[in-house]
Amino acid sequence: MTIQVERAESTKPSEDVPVTHRLEDAIRRNLLVRGKVELVDYGTLPRTERKSKRVFGERNSLE
Repeated sequence: MTIQVERAESTKPSEDVPVTHRLEDAIRRNLLVRGKVELVDYGTLPRTERKSKRVFGERNSLE
């Protein structure tokens, strides 16, 4: 799995290697999934135009 992450505006491409290693380690530790992180230039990834919608489960719990 490849995970694309935008580089911060002030970050230089020469700093990519340590950042990608830290992100890959954090993803593996927190999500238990291995993935390859690919840093792309700021503004490259499409922006969402919709608001997030919070969903509440209103099911009856079984007792």
